[in-house]
Amino acid sequence: MLEHLLLRHASPTLAGIKTANLFSCSADCEKEISSCIRNWNQVLNPKGVYLKMLRYDGKSALLYCYRQRRLQAELLDAARSEFLRRFGYDCHCIDSCLAHLKTRIEAEPFPHEIGVFLGYPLHDIQAFIVNKGQNYKVCGHWKAYENVPQAQKTFALYKKCTKAYCDQFAKGKAITQLAVAGK
Repeated sequence: MLEHLLLRHASPTLAGIKTANLFSCSADCEKEISSCIRNWNQVLNPKGVYLKMLRYDGKSALLYCYRQRRLQAELLDAARSEFLRRFGYDCHCIDSCLAHLKTRIEAEPFPHEIGVFLGYPLHDIQAFIVNKGQNYKVCGHWKAYENVPQAQKTFALYKKCTKAYCDQFAKGKAITQLAVAGK
């Protein structure tokens, strides 16, 4: 089951064209989903892809699939790092950042700085916060306030990637074959 969710919701990350994806997964047992995540990490980590549970509420888990090297580079970007510092993040340590993000997600349903962890443009994340989610110019994987043509191009790329990965999976390719190494 997690395999299908990874394909449907994290293909751009598996392909190495997106920093990360976030999705929910039905899960009756935290121990069982944790075991499943460990198993997937054993096969995906060598390709640079990591899976982490950010929240479990007894019925479902919020899963974060990310490219570790790409995330680290984005967290060390001066503007993103300064932005995240305002929310209590220490961007020099990816594990510390993810632990703090987990704490923030457990405290509130959707801390808006999560856009940084998903690779969204910083100007759109900041505009979303200022505008309280209103007045955006286009909505796709995120609400875009600037550079609409680039946002639409990116949304189309993610959609095309997901379709291609789902098609390849339906033809018998395993996720381990589809996940691109090292990006």
